[in-house]
Amino acid sequence: MTKSIIPESARKRVQKKRLPKQLSLIVFTLISIGLIAYAAYYYFIPKEETFVLDFYTYAEVGTEDFIETLSAKGTIIPRRVDEIASKIGGVVEEVYIKEGDDIKSGTPLL
Repeated sequence: MTKSIIPESARKRVQKKRLPKQLSLIVFTLISIGLIAYAAYYYFIPKEETFVLDFYTYAEVGTEDFIETLSAKGTIIPRRVDEIASKIGGVVEEVYIKEGDDIKSGTPLL
């Protein structure tokens, strides 16, 4: 029969001491990984920078007419053509609008 040379009580003591050492090694490893992850996050994530405008130009604000012309050749085709005719004959004495005026529905034209 084979018998261990280490007494039973000594074997239990070694096993009891081994568990706290393993636990402390696991805790140390987790803390180390956490610190490395935090350092990497802090180092690689860009910091929020505040923008400072160090040069600028003052200008006086005012109104001004812009005159810019563009010459082009082409044909203008209206979307819709309407004929205006009177049921009775007569002479137009006054035209209430000018060419290019914006009008609404119901506005008298003549």
